[in-house]
Amino acid sequence: MIGRAVTVILVTLAAWVAGVLVTAALGLNTPFIVSISAVVLCLLPALATLVLAEKARSWPPHVQIAVLLGGTGIRMIAVAVAAVVLARSVAALDVETGFMRWVVGFYFVTLAAEAYVVARSYSVPRAKS
Repeated sequence: MIGRAVTVILVTLAAWVAGVLVTAALGLNTPFIVSISAVVLCLLPALATLVLAEKARSWPPHVQIAVLLGGTGIRMIAVAVAAVVLARSVAALDVETGFMRWVVGFYFVTLAAEAYVVARSYSVPRAKS
């Protein structure tokens, strides 16, 4: 469990560093608070759904699927609502700063990283032929 969480965190941080370096190379002046807020906003729910997926491993298969898909849907709604609330209430995170673009980008990064580690943890070893 810890290894999977660390993998998701490291992938997200690597994407953050890459994003910051690319925006700096392109001459875009993105405030630090914008990118780090998007990372935190997307990473915390991703880790929560990862913990939920880990707990679901001992449940029946049909419940596991419902939990994995339901957790992803709830996570998507939670991130979207939180992003809109932050963008409207915090001046540093308004539309002009590109906050929503960062959130969408990191949402997909965390979703891909989480899907990868969960799929790998559920994979069945192949039989030798």
